[in-house]
Amino acid sequence: MYIFADAYEYAVDNVGNLLITLGAFSVVSYVAANVAGLLA
Repeated sequence: MYIFADAYEYAVDNVGNLLITLGAFSVVSYVAANVAGLLA
């Protein structure tokens, strides 16, 4: 049972990190697009 619990926790951590990374990338892309729009 402990192995499954560890695997589940590991998967949850990975998903959380992935979402944070995607969220940060989305924000950076959004800001970059707005700055490019202002400069254009």
